[in-house]
Parts: sequence; C-alpha cells; structure tokens
Amino acid sequence: MIYGKIVPHKTELKVIQKILKLHSSGATYSAVADWLNDRNVPTKNGAEGWQRPTVFKIIKKNDFRKIQNCKSVNTIQKERGIL
Repeated sequence: MIYGKIVPHKTELKVIQKILKLHSSGATYSAVADWLNDRNVPTKNGAEGWQRPTVFKIIKKNDFRKIQNCKSVNTIQKERGIL
C-alpha cells in the first residue's frame, strides 16, 4: 500500500499469474506447489516451501475476484439494448 492505495507487487503478481496458468492448464494444487518448490520460488511470508492448501487459497481467492469483476449477462444485454 502506498499513500493509502493498494499497489500490486510485480513479483508477487507474476507468481500468482503462474499459479493460475498452471492450474488452468490442468495441474493439481499439489503439482503447482511442487512446481514452485522445484524452482525455489519464495513464498510471500518466507515459509520453507509451498503447500497444497496455500496454492488452493490463492486460486480460490483469485477466482472470486474474477467473478466480482465480471459483469452479469443481464448487465451486458441492458448496455447493448437487448433487454
């Protein structure tokens, strides 16, 4: 946070994007954690390694954000004058 505004951390964002990409291409939570550990990707809190529950939480948190940022079908149709 800078001057009261949330600012994305570029390195953290890259890790999250990689986690989401691996998972969307079919990797399990454990496989994603193993991939990160094999490449010595540091965790945000300095833990010794990545765990399945951590990967799960990151994916679920970001899936929820995607849903929040999506417009509903009805909203899009209203904007286009369909409804």
